[in-house]
Amino acid sequence: MKEESQAIKSAIGDYNLPKDSWTTYYVDPDGYYGYAGDDNNSGETWMDAVATIQAAIDLGYTGTKIIVAPATYAETLTCTMHKLWLLGVDRESVILNVTAANTFSGNQLVLEGLTIYDNTNSGTTLFEITGDDAYVRNCNLDSGSAGGNGILLAGARNIIDNLYSIDAKIGYAIEVQSGNYHEIKNCQLSNVATCAVTAGSLVYSRIHDNIFIDCVSGVELDALCEYNDIYHNNFISNTTNITNLGSNYFFENFYSTYTDDYNNDGLCDAEFNDGGTIDPRPVSKPFGWNSASLGATQGNRVRRFFSSSQAAAILDTTGTTDVALPSVTLPAAGSTSLPSGATILAVYAIFLYGSRKDTSGLDNAINGDQYIQVKEHAAGSYTNAILIEDNTMPIDVSEATVYGGTAIFGNINISTEVSALNKTYDLQWTNCKVDGNNMILADIQTVLEVHYVI
Repeated sequence: MKEESQAIKSAIGDYNLPKDSWTTYYVDPDGYYGYAGDDNNSGETWMDAVATIQAAIDLGYTGTKIIVAPATYAETLTCTMHKLWLLGVDRESVILNVTAANTFSGNQLVLEGLTIYDNTNSGTTLFEITGDDAYVRNCNLDSGSAGGNGILLAGARNIIDNLYSIDAKIGYAIEVQSGNYHEIKNCQLSNVATCAVTAGSLVYSRIHDNIFIDCVSGVELDALCEYNDIYHNNFISNTTNITNLGSNYFFENFYSTYTDDYNNDGLCDAEFNDGGTIDPRPVSKPFGWNSASLGATQGNRVRRFFSSSQAAAILDTTGTTDVALPSVTLPAAGSTSLPSGATILAVYAIFLYGSRKDTSGLDNAINGDQYIQVKEHAAGSYTNAILIEDNTMPIDVSEATVYGGTAIFGNINISTEVSALNKTYDLQWTNCKVDGNNMILADIQTVLEVHYVI
């Protein structure tokens, strides 16, 4: 009889849960661990395992862990229970042969160590995850026939971590139907036939540290996607890298189609523009954000604090107007702030906006170099934080409104002014001036990015 792998034995610790907090059932149809399963069994040990995953789900209730032995499972799974952990012994040899959509609507699903094999040939979504707080990790996507889509997310706070796509016939690898505070990270999605990651409605989520290679499209965000961060990804040899129809922020990604870096500082010489979608800080090499020149020294950690409100700004031709921007509060040390004992090394400001609109009836742009400034609330004086360069934010007279927005990153260390937690910091755009009356910026947010060590 084969023994459980060490990974299975130690996996409990990854979730910080004691062993007795789960009721465990075992699935082993082919007798991989010595005893062929039967759905009439109790499922409580390998010796009394069930034969199908659905049988184990039907036995379970809130707080169920199902350990799945290597085999090919031709099943269509349905689960409504909360706190289900579906754990394959080995992601290469635990294969779910999907012919119809598998649906999981409960909260706190953990899906791990599986190959999800598309055999639908119909555009069917293979796994629909519509509850909250799901965690999908260390899984494969494979395809035997064209047309199926991978994983659909709805709900909130769902994570996909280390998903690997194998075959070009998957349509969408990851589709976010709706929700907020999702995270997609550490995935390698290659040869995807339609789009690696697509979202129809997504808010306050992160897509980072992924590799998108040889896909028809890398990341597509529709108009209802707002305030999402897409950073530290490698976009390599895709037909289209990024499409951003909403108010989202791309930064420090690598694009194989643009690598110019004449001063060899790790950043490309200009912003990356993919059909109007802007990344203001593209890196010049794969994984280039890890370079020491960009502050990635060992032990250096980063946390961003966003303004709690949004605003609009009207920029005119006078050149004497100071426009107040949303303030940012750095909370006291704790779970929502920096940990106790942290030492601030540097602080940088980031300016975000969702769209810009011209009402002058003329070509419009920033007129002259200007600054966004910061100071402690009700104390001190403003100090420069972000340079807004002359002729940036252009609007052609034929456009009227430019959607999609962007992020403008400051490169001035403002830690002498932003030096303490449990304080609020005010920001303003000083002496702002444009070529024509008026340019309106919508959905403005400000961010303080704090670099620190413990």
